[in-house]
Parts: sequence; structure tokens; C-alpha cells
Amino acid sequence: MNLKIGDVVRLKSGGPQMTVDHIENDDVHVAWFDGRKCKRVILTEIMLCLVNEQEDE
Repeated sequence: MNLKIGDVVRLKSGGPQMTVDHIENDDVHVAWFDGRKCKRVILTEIMLCLVNEQEDE
């Protein structure tokens, strides 16, 4: 998978939609909102799947 900054992803196991904000080697930095609080974490690309824009509709 070729992720790029701004892509919307989700853990393969489920969870919130997250936005890719930085990529460094196999590390993908993502951010999402939990209520009004912005949360961030670093994950490996193999843990993520792209969110299809049609899922939002």
C-alpha cells in the first residue's frame, strides 16, 4: 500500500478513522479526534487499511 500524507486510514482490526500526517520509513504517524481532543500515534503500515471515501456516505 502506498500511503501518502492526508490519506484516511483505519486499523485493520477496526477503530476510528485516522489521518496520515507524517510517514518515515515503515512508521506512519496518524492523528484523529476523540471528542474535542486530538490524539496521535505512530503505527506500522502493515497494521492499517485505507478508508474508502464511500464509507463516509
